[in-house]
Amino acid sequence: MKVLIDPSNRMFVLARQARRLPPVWAAILLTMAFVLGAGIIGGIPALILAAVVARLPITDPVLRSAIQQFILLFFSFVPIFFVIWAWVSLYEKRPFWTLGLENNHAIPRYIRGFLIGIIMFAVVVGVLGMFGYLTGEPNIPPIQGLPALAGILIVGLGWVIQGPGEEVLCRGWLMPVIGVRSRPWMGVVLSAVVFAFYHSLNPNLNLLALLNLTLFGLFIALYVLFDEGLWGAFGLHTAWNWAQGNIFGLPVSGTEPAGGTLVNLGLRGPAWFSGGAFGPEGGAVVTFLLLIAALVTGLLLYNRSRPLSSVSDLQV
Repeated sequence: MKVLIDPSNRMFVLARQARRLPPVWAAILLTMAFVLGAGIIGGIPALILAAVVARLPITDPVLRSAIQQFILLFFSFVPIFFVIWAWVSLYEKRPFWTLGLENNHAIPRYIRGFLIGIIMFAVVVGVLGMFGYLTGEPNIPPIQGLPALAGILIVGLGWVIQGPGEEVLCRGWLMPVIGVRSRPWMGVVLSAVVFAFYHSLNPNLNLLALLNLTLFGLFIALYVLFDEGLWGAFGLHTAWNWAQGNIFGLPVSGTEPAGGTLVNLGLRGPAWFSGGAFGPEGGAVVTFLLLIAALVTGLLLYNRSRPLSSVSDLQV
């Protein structure tokens, strides 16, 4: 009998290279320690550099905002890589690349994931526009359009760090560890729940937004398993956030975009459909899109899986 979440998937095979792995309950708590440790490491330099930028003679408010946003994203998420690297090196005794970072068509996979992320969010915008729940807000140079391009690209570099930071934590480390220590499907589900939990303090959160965050975690976990690595998820996550905030000018998980936007769109209509103040991620359009994306990815993953009888479900 074939299974959806194959225990012989490359992500679980790589995790089994560890000499030891923490139990499920400890792995979940460790994610909190990783995030807290990264915040302590990155917090002080972020505050110092933000203060320095505030004193620089930068007359363009959009450029100043973009640089400050980049500093925030950089120092919030780069330390996560170092904290997890230290853990897997010192405790688990395995290389960092075993988190799904093998050099196997990395660039094409990243580009494919990036394009998928752009297309997915463009579909969201298209559906909202089709139902009349998007408004074109006044263009205010240099905050929108080509005059804001420098800021848009600078913040984009920040998203290049932010998305992969979350993916390394939730899908590169937590999901395979739980999948090996317990059951593969539990790794997928619990990593998605933990991912949503870490966004639960975002402003303007609602129940549908929390559901969508969990669905995004489920979808991208299945995508990682299908891709058997993180490179595609890096591109997809980065493109999703960048398109949402700095291309279309919509709130990203409850937060207004910083650093300028290519176009300036606004949401109207019922919040349950459009997402309201949380942005499209808090609305039903994203719910249906993620359900379809997870279903398609799950079917592709299932069709490629091997019969369970031929799989050795090793435990650490």
